[in-house]
Amino acid sequence: MPVTKCEDGGMVTGILGIDAAWTETQPSGVVLLEWSPGGRPRFVAGAPSYGSFLELPEAGMVELAHAGFPGESPDAAALLHACRRFRPDPGFEIGVVAVDMPIGPVPIGGRRDCDNGISRRFGAMGCGTHSPSAKRPGPIGEKLFREFEELGFAFANTDTRPGDVPVIMEVYPHPAVLGLLNLRHRFPYKVSKSRRYWRGTTVRERIVRLLEQFEVLLTALRQEIDDIPLFLPAASEVRFLAELKKYEDLIDALICAWVGAAYLNEKAEPVGGRDGAIWIPTSVPER
Repeated sequence: MPVTKCEDGGMVTGILGIDAAWTETQPSGVVLLEWSPGGRPRFVAGAPSYGSFLELPEAGMVELAHAGFPGESPDAAALLHACRRFRPDPGFEIGVVAVDMPIGPVPIGGRRDCDNGISRRFGAMGCGTHSPSAKRPGPIGEKLFREFEELGFAFANTDTRPGDVPVIMEVYPHPAVLGLLNLRHRFPYKVSKSRRYWRGTTVRERIVRLLEQFEVLLTALRQEIDDIPLFLPAASEVRFLAELKKYEDLIDALICAWVGAAYLNEKAEPVGGRDGAIWIPTSVPER
């Protein structure tokens, strides 16, 4: 499948955002958007795990009252098949796969130029990158990348023109959120870090604060993406802090897809080089 500029006014392009877990034991949020040149992206389907996304009977959002969503290995062909089932129109093609996980054409054994580049630009704003290794994400990242590559998706790097399709690109939500919310410091919304964010608070207080942060993000995302059907529970309905992780994963997948839409609109730029690049919206402020 050749890489081409997405300029056809009649073309509907799919954007697959994946908040990819670095291990098979944790679930990965998945969101599908559709985009047409000159228009806003629109939500099509979403789920907090690969398996639940594949099992969706039709376009829409998975029922989040489900007790839990297990982790599993990604299957690129199955994900694309599900996307075409949700949007069967002949003119629809997946143009961008935006993944929050270290990926690329060479094995990843440690920090890369793109990791260091993001940390230099945004580390003082609390948005430095995690350090990848041969084990994490290791084989799971290589599998995801190679499968999409074999299906015709080119790696979006510093040689890529924003807007070219079909591509698979690496994104990083934390600096993207700076651009989404016009902030100059990392926005606190991670469930696993809530004790660190709000020291001395009870679990119940942290549940309330996380839901407030999620609502801020969703409000901003609804200004960028049409028809998002993700609605948060009342704090009184949440029994355990861990129940909020599925909402976090879906929000991160939405952010990944939003960066993919920025790429199609030529409003995203890569940090890194030919073998590793992390894409960020051009709206991200500098410190």
